Formats: sequence, structure tokens, C-alpha cells
Amino acid sequence: MKIFSRLAVRVYVLLVIGISCLLILATLDLIDISYEQVKGLLYNIFYDGQTRIAVASTAVIALVINYLFMRSILGGGERGRTIAFDNPAGRVSVSLTALEDMTRRVVLRVPEVKEVRSAIKAGKNKVLEIDVRIVLKGDINIPEMTSSLQDLVKHKVEDTIGIEKSPVVRVHVSKIFPKDTKIKKQKESEELGPEEEANIPFQGYRA
Repeated sequence: MKIFSRLAVRVYVLLVIGISCLLILATLDLIDISYEQVKGLLYNIFYDGQTRIAVASTAVIALVINYLFMRSILGGGERGRTIAFDNPAGRVSVSLTALEDMTRRVVLRVPEVKEVRSAIKAGKNKVLEIDVRIVLKGDINIPEMTSSLQDLVKHKVEDTIGIEKSPVVRVHVSKIFPKDTKIKKQKESEELGPEEEANIPFQGYRA
């Protein structure tokens, strides 16, 4: 079925390109098409038996190609967004969107993570590819932190759906926020002694 779908896509693309080029050439008056020729073509379609059969067959083939083209696009998208495995009682499919939500919740539990986005797709040999984009809080050891984060996500996905092949977890640090300035100001004010506060000049009202 994949061969027919690919063939349908190619034929559909070539058909659209051909019709588009024909319309462009006709609009720019680069091809000589007279009204009498169009009228004669329509006359043959309606009143000639063989021409009618050829046009009807072409229309049916175009409808089949269009159906296969639509099915290949929509069907491929649905299959790409789910992962399925077999249980003794039957087949089970899990939405990758649900796994993405679970991954975001797991990553947000890490104290160093401020924001997170995740995207999961089924790659070759049905291996899950997990892309995690995070925003970090403050300056931390990124190699050590991301390594533990990858292990956390990988084990969580493996324990949840029980897959045999370990998923590939890629982490992208998009931004690193500095530590909260309010906390810094509070620490600086606490470090100031009473002598330093007393040296602040007083500007009062004049009598």
C-alpha cells in the first residue's frame, strides 16, 4: 500500500504542475487556443462515446489518486503520533501527546528547571526520540544536570509504557536565567552592619 500511496502522490503533484503550467501559458497568451478548439473538445466529450469513456475513466482515476493522497497524509500523521504494543489481552496504543505532557511534568519537578517544552516522535525501528527544551534557573553544572535529566526522562518513559528499546533523549538549553535579584538585595541588606547604616547622612527639614 505504501508503493501505491507514493505513486499517487507523485502523479498528483505532476498533474497539479501540468495544469498550473497550462493555465499560466494560456493566461500569458503563449499558447494558441481558440474558442472553436475548446468548443470542439467539449462537443467530443459530450457526444463522442470513446471520448466520453476516456474522460470518465480519467476522472475516476483522479478521484482514486486524490483519495490515496489524502489517506497517505492523514494516515501517516496519525500513525506518527501514536505508539502501539501488544498485551496478552490485545493491542494497546498510546498517544505521543500524552507522553509529552508526562515528560513536561517530570522535568518541571527538577528544581533547576524554570520552563520546559517536549516533543516526541517515533523514529526508525520504532525507537522513541524525545526532544526536551528547557530554561534553567541560575548558573549550574549543565553537563551533570542534563545527564541526570536524561536518565530521569528515559526511565520514566520506560517504566510507563514498558518498551524494550530505550528512547533517545535530547536536551536543549534555550536560556539560563540569573538568580533572583530580590534575594540578592535581601542578602546585601542583611550583610550591612548597624555602623554602615548609621553613616548614612540625614537630610531633614529646615526650621
